Amino acid sequence: MTTSPDRTRFSNKDTVKKGREVIMARGQHDLELPDIKLFNYFLQRSYTKLAERDIHEIPVSDVLSLLKHTSVARLEASLKKLGNVKIEIDYHQDGEEHSVSCHFLSYDICKAEDGILKYAFDPILLRFLWEPAVYGRINLRFFNQFKSPYGAKLYEILTLYVHRHNRTWSASIAELRTALGVPDDQYARFDNLKRSVLDKAIAEVNALSGFGVDVEYIRGGRGGKVVEVRFTVTNRPELAQVPNDRLLTGNNRNLRDPNTVDMLDGQTDSERGTQLIITSQTMDEAASMLAEADLADESVEGFLDEWRRHARDIQMTDPNLNFLRWMRVKLEGLKDSALDEIDDDVIANLLEGL
Repeated sequence: MTTSPDRTRFSNKDTVKKGREVIMARGQHDLELPDIKLFNYFLQRSYTKLAERDIHEIPVSDVLSLLKHTSVARLEASLKKLGNVKIEIDYHQDGEEHSVSCHFLSYDICKAEDGILKYAFDPILLRFLWEPAVYGRINLRFFNQFKSPYGAKLYEILTLYVHRHNRTWSASIAELRTALGVPDDQYARFDNLKRSVLDKAIAEVNALSGFGVDVEYIRGGRGGKVVEVRFTVTNRPELAQVPNDRLLTGNNRNLRDPNTVDMLDGQTDSERGTQLIITSQTMDEAASMLAEADLADESVEGFLDEWRRHARDIQMTDPNLNFLRWMRVKLEGLKDSALDEIDDDVIANLLEGL
């Protein structure tokens, strides 16, 4: 008898895009860490089908394996919280402010040992799940090692800043408490908040994720109390695929192992496609271009995804140079309406052969 692969034993390539609006949604403080792990797992399992179907299916045994227990009752308790917790999202569209109130999902579970769990994401939330413009790439292997909900949430938030020119998330104490889901009646004094929440969360991120974090506490006036906390994403050289991974051309380019998994996006060069390999140095240069265009808060990954959609069938000798030149044309288009009218496929074809 053949056995199905264990889809809850994650590798570095098990990642999923999670939209900024979902990561930063208010009202998640009633969720426990297993609930968040469950939601991210559902999102990863069904992501490629989000645009095709409303209801997704998964064996109950797979979910229990993820949660590392055999209790269907405990599983259903998590499902109920994901179905009942009300989250709120604010966003802008066409220059107008919008507010959303919704739930994470609904479900239908067969409680037999070999049963099937059916689930559907809230239809209003779905628009923020499928191909979000700004997102963090959650590595499930890293995420499922977190023991603290605050460490896990800080990790999610900081994934939004990994590929920005400005890698710093700044938050007032009130904003920080809301974002991390700290209950209003706990850790009222900052020294308690720092000792019981922040120090542990920062330590977990530095120990478990593919990037590091530095923290700075900003005081209000000389000797005043802490009014703001700044978290800055840092590189972890010990996790780099290739030393001195620089943007070079011709025969001087550093060779990369095509089967080595990248610690940030979870993919190998072979899986990306040999024509679409982009180095971390290129990502940094693209982030600098966004900063020069006064778009420092935009994510490079959104531009990278768009470029890959238009460039996947184009022959090129230097995808890094091609991407950076495509970025420059795109950014010029934001300033020049004539350039903005040029179709993206035309831009990509103009750069063919680079």
